[in-house]
Amino acid sequence: MLCQGSEKKALPKEHDLDPCTPIQRIDFYMLLVRWGVILTSAIVYVVTGIYGAVMVPPLVALLSVITYNIPISAYVMRKDYLLPRRDRQVIFAVDLVQATLAVAVTGGHYSFFFFLFLLVIVEAALFYRWSVSLALVAISDALQLISTTFNQSAIYGGVSGPIIVVRFTALLIVGIIAIMFSELMRREDALRHQANISAQRALTLNKLFMRLGESSMNLEGILSVLVESASSTLKALCSLIILSEPDAGRWKVAASSTRLHHIDETVDGCNTGSEQAEVVVLSADKGSFPNFVEDKKIKQLVCVRMSYHTGELLGWIVIGRAANTPISPDEETFLRSLALEAGLAIHNSRLYSQELEQIKQLEQFKDLRSVFFSAVGHELKTPLTVLKTLAPNLYRLPELPDGTRKEILDTIEQNLVRLEMLTSEMLDSARLEAGAVKLYRSPVDLEATTRKVLNSLKPMLDHQKIKVRVEKQGGLPTVMADRRGVEQILSNLLNNAVKFSPQAGTIEVNFSTSGNGIVTCVSDAGPGVPPEERERVFDKFYTSSNEQAFIGVGLGLFICREMVKLHGGKIWVEDSELGGSKFCFTLPMEGE
Repeated sequence: MLCQGSEKKALPKEHDLDPCTPIQRIDFYMLLVRWGVILTSAIVYVVTGIYGAVMVPPLVALLSVITYNIPISAYVMRKDYLLPRRDRQVIFAVDLVQATLAVAVTGGHYSFFFFLFLLVIVEAALFYRWSVSLALVAISDALQLISTTFNQSAIYGGVSGPIIVVRFTALLIVGIIAIMFSELMRREDALRHQANISAQRALTLNKLFMRLGESSMNLEGILSVLVESASSTLKALCSLIILSEPDAGRWKVAASSTRLHHIDETVDGCNTGSEQAEVVVLSADKGSFPNFVEDKKIKQLVCVRMSYHTGELLGWIVIGRAANTPISPDEETFLRSLALEAGLAIHNSRLYSQELEQIKQLEQFKDLRSVFFSAVGHELKTPLTVLKTLAPNLYRLPELPDGTRKEILDTIEQNLVRLEMLTSEMLDSARLEAGAVKLYRSPVDLEATTRKVLNSLKPMLDHQKIKVRVEKQGGLPTVMADRRGVEQILSNLLNNAVKFSPQAGTIEVNFSTSGNGIVTCVSDAGPGVPPEERERVFDKFYTSSNEQAFIGVGLGLFICREMVKLHGGKIWVEDSELGGSKFCFTLPMEGE
């Protein structure tokens, strides 16, 4: 589909640098020469009169020549003095016939229309390659010789030898001089045009360099300019910039000049057969095109390699052309410059994106750090305040009633446990991030482990009058997991459920099998987790924006996620049938 239905019109073709290309504005100059020759012939006719045999009245012949040249001149002007090569060749042929007939019927060697042969010789020199021009000059000279000889033979029965030789030689010399002059002018014109092209390319590169500083902000605009520049340089049907995504193992379109290849579209890639060549030319005749090229009009692909400064392949500029035309050294240099700029722009853009991401992460870290210290202060202050309040009563414990003594000791124990849990969470999170946690797998009964954790939470459950339902589907297989890690996951999830559940609420624990694993879900009737926060709720130090949920330091769910990942499972949160949140995780079954 490459290049079909391009939105942009074909760019105007550059000046053809072929040696037989006419000089710029040559049609305008030739029009002046044409009427100059006719005017000169008329002046000679008026001043000198006619000598020799005349078959057609001179005035009639002159009016006929003028009548013929008027529409020719009007046609040239209507074409804005820019005739196609075929039209020039037709005009040359008709002018040759005009000169031959006019000379033959108006006096031969003495005809005042002899100057028309000068027009024909100049046209031959300017309209054709020098070798062809030389042959056409000789043919024109021969025709004037035949026409004049015919005139002299028909009237006088003889030919003047010296006149024939002089005329033939003179016209031949004039033709050779005209050819040499036209070749010099043509080469000078070609060099001037090539200089203009080089200047235009240099201007394009300068503009790209100026915009390169903005590439981090507008990479798409930079690549779009590169695509347009590449298309214009090589007279392309269209062009693409294709980037490699090694991590994803694919190629994608980063810029395109056709609507059928949109940005970010995935393509098969550009198999050039050479990963080191900077410019690779592929031909349709050899069947070496990539699979995404389906346009039958494309006969040649020019693939320009884009690389990092390390030499690693970044992508390709792919240019589709309608003909197999050799790439000139100047074009190749220009394309390499475009590829270099594209690589720099993309590299700068990615560096800029990385910097933005790092800044974003630093800002998030600052926010999380603030939240963390605030939460840690809150978590530490409560048990420390309780312990500080109870500390003066410790020496009086033997004097206090049994019930009061037991309540004080239970409170101290609960707050010490709370401090221990906070310290353990901080240490466990650090060990998980450092990759220092090792799993000791063994068969684990999830239901029995859950009931063990619930038993440790019984004082909290009784205090808030929370009911817990444990449900399972049939016989539940054991899982191969680290027993302490599973207890830690269940403890954190059930602790969260208790913290968020309302007074006299309900918590459900469900077990089910799914594929090669067991799914465990803990549901509560709390405020729930907003959909926009569900991706971040497992991040380190993250706490819900819900004020009722500002409990803890944001490490429990982070530890759960990392521990589940170590076991090869996954964890997620969704809405609960009880109205709150439902945290689920999977662990592989024994033997899997």
